[in-house]
Amino acid sequence: MTHRPAVVAFDVIETLMSLEPLRERLTEIGQPPHLLEAWYTRTLRDGMALSATGDFAAFTDVAEAALRGSPPTRSATSRSRSHGRVQRAAGLP
Repeated sequence: MTHRPAVVAFDVIETLMSLEPLRERLTEIGQPPHLLEAWYTRTLRDGMALSATGDFAAFTDVAEAALRGSPPTRSATSRSRSHGRVQRAAGLP
């Protein structure tokens, strides 16, 4: 019997679409060309961290925060859920 996966993920960035136009835009606004790799790495890291912890931030917020070098701001709902988990774990009312 064939088992069908419940989820299939596709890596589209740098597979189906190139980031090189972003490098060109970064250099046009006076940023070093190598900033693209740092930005992309931070965006992936922060997106995966938010996902792994059950939190959410819009892609644009995560990408902008990565470009600025600051952590992405979690949604108010996400912060509330996280606060509730911490309280339950600590046994606080």
